Amino acid sequence: DSGTYRVESKATDKAGNFILSYSTSNFVYDTAKPTSEVTKPANNTTISVFTSISGTGYDASGISDLKVKVTRLTDNYGFNGTNFATGVSSRPVTQNKGYYIWQYTELTAAQLTNGASYYVESYAVDTSNQPLTQTPQYQCYFIYDTTAPVSSVLSVADNKAYSAITIASGSCNDV
Repeated sequence: DSGTYRVESKATDKAGNFILSYSTSNFVYDTAKPTSEVTKPANNTTISVFTSISGTGYDASGISDLKVKVTRLTDNYGFNGTNFATGVSSRPVTQNKGYYIWQYTELTAAQLTNGASYYVESYAVDTSNQPLTQTPQYQCYFIYDTTAPVSSVLSVADNKAYSAITIASGSCNDV
């Protein structure tokens, strides 16, 4: 079972002599895959202000690698650290030492397209011998929208008096 273990080595020979000090080794036996998830922005949200992408990662034996991949869904381009392009793989994140919190800061609001949808995948790799990788990767979906909606009244004239209104109509639009 997964957990922390200690092995001790002591020796006694046929003559009855024994070792005064003994050897020990502590280790973690880890069979569970690591986890990572995006906490900001929240999944399935529409945001108008973007500061960064952040999340958490955890594994009993420790995390050796955390990465994210940001895909713009309008053209299926991935962010490569500078701009959106084809053939982009995952990018490294900044891990806060001593904590399970990470942050991805290469992407800024200036690189996002108003009205576009984005898909963020995050995954972790642990420190065990024969490293285990999180599968499936955690996914987060968000829409970046900085444009205010537009609304108009179409069937009722402004500043006009009415004795009866049978129906009022209008229109609205947003990205």
